[in-house]
Amino acid sequence: MQQAAESVSWIRALRRLRYAAAVTALDTLHLGPASEAACPLWFVSETDLPHWRASLDAQQRAWLDGMAFAAERQRLVVLPGADGRVGGAVLGLGNTRGAEDLNLWHGASLPDRLPAARVEPRQPLGERARQQLVLGWLLGAYRLNRFRSTALPAVRAALQLQ
Repeated sequence: MQQAAESVSWIRALRRLRYAAAVTALDTLHLGPASEAACPLWFVSETDLPHWRASLDAQQRAWLDGMAFAAERQRLVVLPGADGRVGGAVLGLGNTRGAEDLNLWHGASLPDRLPAARVEPRQPLGERARQQLVLGWLLGAYRLNRFRSTALPAVRAALQLQ
């Protein structure tokens, strides 16, 4: 009987730990109206690249040229802003139809790779693409440090969605 009670308390403790880690991941997700402080985040396919590049200013195009960005799959480039801070970020989607083809793995890689800034997708996302992005973001931001000798670094980036 005592062993069964200990098992139940152990399961409850694990659930609390999992909940605490999930809350930390949720802290990196902001739902609400667009924020002026949020940096733009673009999802660009190889076919959309020329059209998207034309919308950028000369400094950002030069930066992309220097980084040899060709919208390769999962390639992330952080763009500089005029004031020296983060001016935006672009994630290459490779040979896809564009942002409507987002899957959770595109979002899962972003929390660890983006700098400390709030980012907001700038192109319209369909319902499926939004769900995949949010699910991937939360999976990528999830940290369970309870049983580690050294804790994983906290996610510094935040995702803003309308």
